[in-house]
This record gives sequence, C-alpha cells and structure tokens, in this order.
Amino acid sequence: MENPYMSSGVDPISRSEGNVMTPTLIQALAGTKPWVQFCSIIGFIITGLMLLAGVGMMIAGGFMATTGDSPGMGAMGMAPLALMGVAYLVIAGFYFFPSLKLWRYGSQIASFIGSNSVTDLESALEAQRSFWKLAGILICVGIALYIVFMILIFAAAAGSAMLLPSPAP
Repeated sequence: MENPYMSSGVDPISRSEGNVMTPTLIQALAGTKPWVQFCSIIGFIITGLMLLAGVGMMIAGGFMATTGDSPGMGAMGMAPLALMGVAYLVIAGFYFFPSLKLWRYGSQIASFIGSNSVTDLESALEAQRSFWKLAGILICVGIALYIVFMILIFAAAAGSAMLLPSPAP
C-alpha cells in the first residue's frame, strides 16, 4: 500500500531507529558546506593578518623606543603601539576560535554527505551548536567590553574636565 502522505517524486531515505532523511535535507546541508568553509577560511586569513599586524606593532614599538627614532617620544611614547600589538593578538584569538568551529562544522557536513549516516548528521549539528554557543559567548563578552570601555571613556572625560582651569570671574 502506498503512503498517501508522501509527496510524489521524493523518496525519503530511511535510517536506523525510524529516522527519516529526505534529499531536501541532504541538499540543504550540502549547499551550506561551501559557505561555511568560505567563512572559515576568511576568518583564518583575518586571524593571520591580525597576528602579523600585532607582532609588527610590538616589534616596531620596541624598536622605535630603543633606537630613539621617534622625536619627542621616549620609551613611554611607544608603549601604546606595543599595547595595540597585544590587543591585536587578543582580537586574533576572537577570530581564530569561531573560524575553527566553522571549519569543523564544514568537515562534519562533508562526512555526512559522504556517508548519509544519522551519526554523521548528529555530529554536524553538534558542531554547528558548538559554533553558535561560542558566537553567543563572544557577543556577550563584546557587549561587556563595550560597557566597560564606555564607563572608562566617560570617567576619563570627567577627569579631564575637572583638570581644566576655571573661568576667570
């Protein structure tokens, strides 16, 4: 007896324990894989550029401070450049780990497409969940950092305003 609820031309692929995967599901994941890997590769490239820039800033800041090539700036004048280099290294970490999670997700999609096994589908979805969990955590950390920086900026502005000479009577 034919199943009246099955659309014509679409044969679901039955899997163990009564799970059913349709060609549409497989096509959707297959179509996602190149974009996931593209975004991951771009993230790795940005990570590499940030690392290079950070190390370059640290070296330049240290070199300029020791050689005295920066007129009017002593060793403390170059400290901000070195600190920016450190900040770039930290930001590179914020790009690396999500990129790695995306790469793992893309690899799991490739495994699933090759095997069509429910276990590989579950692994791909778990890798995706892991990426989105990390993305959510990084968003919360970013918001917290923005709030801290805004408070510091307002405090610095208030402190600077207090240092201004009062107007003459």
